[in-house]
Amino acid sequence: MSEKRSITEPQDPWLRSRQLLGATALTQLANSRVLVAGLGGVGSFAVEALARSGIATLTLVDGDIVTLSNLNRQLLALHSTLGELKTAVAARRLAAINPACQVTTISDWVTPANAVSFLDGSLAPTPHWLVDAIDDLPAKAALLAAAVTLGVKVVSVLGTGNRISPLAQFTVTDISQSHTCPVARALRRRLLRDYGLNSGITVVFSPLPPLPANPQREENSRVGSVSYIPGQAGLIAAGVVITALAAEG
Repeated sequence: MSEKRSITEPQDPWLRSRQLLGATALTQLANSRVLVAGLGGVGSFAVEALARSGIATLTLVDGDIVTLSNLNRQLLALHSTLGELKTAVAARRLAAINPACQVTTISDWVTPANAVSFLDGSLAPTPHWLVDAIDDLPAKAALLAAAVTLGVKVVSVLGTGNRISPLAQFTVTDISQSHTCPVARALRRRLLRDYGLNSGITVVFSPLPPLPANPQREENSRVGSVSYIPGQAGLIAAGVVITALAAEG
């Protein structure tokens, strides 16, 4: 039977963060509200980083459940969580990390018809920041357009599939400066066509081209992914939010 060792260091979960960011920044983080849309390979890592930074009000939006195909890359995916709503698994995990965090879960899909309701206070506290980690292009564009209209600051993660290189994979810029990524190209076109937007949205995107379809894959229509790439993008997106909020403190 294992025994827990006695803990001798100071009992302060935010000590290391305070040493780096300062007390004022941590207060700012604790008073900030962030909504994360999509809890897959990108969003699950983003949510955890936000919770571990001391952000005390989080809204989690995802209509999906944990499946076997999620196990290779999604933080919430375990054999013990298969079949559970991703929002429920995430809320339970965040409560174990930071019991003081106020978590609102919305187990629903974002669509062009309901996008505004996630950000305008109808379903959850109006966020200061949106982390967009959803894949559906019409829903993604609608959610980003709603954020711009409502004045919610946003960081959107673009394509992470069919990529392997662990180095220099992602960069952060305005969407107008994105390139190479097929998701970036398609999203720019839709935002301009449907909402008249061509700038003003911060994105995390890869300047490296995705790999071509692998002829040995069983399903060439599906986008392949590995464990470390989506998580990188999610952590970068969380870092954009955390550093911006800390700078306001």
